Amino acid sequence: AVLLVFIDKFHLPYENISDGITAIISAFIGILFTISATSILINSQSNVERQKEKNMMQFSKKQETYHNFLMELEKAVLIILSRSISNNDSKKFENIDTLGTIIFEFGNLRMHMPEEIFLQTMDRVSEIFKVYRESSLASTYREEIQKLQNENKTKSIELNSRLYNLFKSLASQLLEISKILHQDLYGVEADFDTNDSSHIEEYISRFLNNCGLETKL
Repeated sequence: AVLLVFIDKFHLPYENISDGITAIISAFIGILFTISATSILINSQSNVERQKEKNMMQFSKKQETYHNFLMELEKAVLIILSRSISNNDSKKFENIDTLGTIIFEFGNLRMHMPEEIFLQTMDRVSEIFKVYRESSLASTYREEIQKLQNENKTKSIELNSRLYNLFKSLASQLLEISKILHQDLYGVEADFDTNDSSHIEEYISRFLNNCGLETKL
């Protein structure tokens, strides 16, 4: 700017001096443009790297949260099933404590997933506990075990059928939850669009049948 004012106020007697000053100004302006462009590129690259790092941290945290949720859900379901079969379903406080754990896990999930996906997951978990409650496994188990002893039998068709329905529902809902979490993490739906996935209920039934569980004939 000083050079521009100098040129404007004074007549330069020699043309080569004027050319030299013009060259200096041009070089200086070129340096400024280079610095500005470099600064913009570095800043843009830094923002991209920061965003990439942030996305990786969020993805890792979501994976950890989803895994912990499935582990806590597994523990909760196995605890209530074990209490029912071992005739300890009367321990209502422990059942409430187990329910509280799942509720807190819902809070963790909601921080890391879209609302629509969270509600779908919560609805699936609710369905698991609904089927368990409706199966009346504790009372059915006691009654059927007593019948087996009185009738000198080794297999209860009623208990077998209720366990089949319970585990079929549990497997269906749990696999659906896994599908929901997978799609939220990886954004991939094609893996679940195959014919095998569309007939998952048949595979669940076949698995349970091979384990000795079946519906009433």
